[in-house]
Amino acid sequence: MLDEKWIVQYLAHPDLLGTDDVAELSRALERYPYCHVSRMLYLKALHNVGALSFDAELARGAAFVADRKALFEWIHRVEPVSASQPPVVPAAQSPREEPAPEELSQWMDRQPARKSPEELIDRFIRTNPRIKPASDYPREEKDLSRPSQEILSEQVMTETLARIYVRQKKYARAIEAYRILMLKNPKKSGYFADQIRELEKLKEKN
Repeated sequence: MLDEKWIVQYLAHPDLLGTDDVAELSRALERYPYCHVSRMLYLKALHNVGALSFDAELARGAAFVADRKALFEWIHRVEPVSASQPPVVPAAQSPREEPAPEELSQWMDRQPARKSPEELIDRFIRTNPRIKPASDYPREEKDLSRPSQEILSEQVMTETLARIYVRQKKYARAIEAYRILMLKNPKKSGYFADQIRELEKLKEKN
């Protein structure tokens, strides 16, 4: 069972992770697949024991970690051996071909980084598309193969988002959000126009 003390110990000394820890961390990830700390410790443990599954698990795990370079450096770092800390002798390892650090680093750079919802929203606001009535478009079946990120443009622009920008004092972005909302919802254009006027005043003061 993973507890706080266990996690802190192995984050400080990840080279101590061994075969038993691989099994424990694997069970933890089955329950909590999006836990970044467990994922990092699991990959480090696989690397320590020379597991044949390390490369495949690294490729899969990189999708769950925001900074792949930091993950790569953390996995491959070697702890300095002090006089009071004897070197850890690893258990017998299964032979496997270790990818060259340069090649693995290049591979990680090539992997497309997942954009955060805010990045997707910002991109949408910058392009400022005009929302046309549905009748202007020819009827067609939805392409289910399109990645969800590409179809967010018709869904993410909400009043909640605009309010978030206001709380963050990102007034220019909030104004753009309300302008797009005016195009999407003409019935509330008067309300959105009032919000824009208030934001213009706040923008001038800051």
